[in-house]
Amino acid sequence: MQRTERVALGTGGGDALESSGEVVFAKPGRMRWHYEEPAPSLVVSDGATVWIYDPEAREVQELPLGPEFLSGAAIQFLLGEGRIEDEFAVRALQCGEDKVVLRLTPRAEASFESLELRADAASGEVRETVVVDLLGNRTRVRLDDVRTDTAPGPEQFRFEAPEGTRVISLPEAR
Repeated sequence: MQRTERVALGTGGGDALESSGEVVFAKPGRMRWHYEEPAPSLVVSDGATVWIYDPEAREVQELPLGPEFLSGAAIQFLLGEGRIEDEFAVRALQCGEDKVVLRLTPRAEASFESLELRADAASGEVRETVVVDLLGNRTRVRLDDVRTDTAPGPEQFRFEAPEGTRVISLPEAR
């Protein structure tokens, strides 16, 4: 489940958007986010390219995976090369028998203010993340029914635009 709480400009509150679906990760840099609710969409990366597909609009954005579109820290972790202590100031917010909560603040300029990780104390598996962006918006991703070491096939990380889909290729930033 993903919940984004948006801050309304000039007010103390905003509104929230919720979505749900499935996500698959594989190193290096491969991911597949398949959203089912409130509307179907798909985000796929093969480690070099990211595709963002909106089936209702019959449109896909295609962009290179790189620091031009994601922060350096995000790229490092997606590629399996990041080290938390190098990229973030780490502060423990909670250390209990069942749960550990860490706040990560980027050491370098980033497109977000902080990241909270909520992990199972026994296994160390991340169960929830909360990203606070530079405007104060909070995006919470809760991971349920987590399966690890499943060896997903490479076909899950490729995207072929269905016939009649408009493909928007975004050039690399210069």
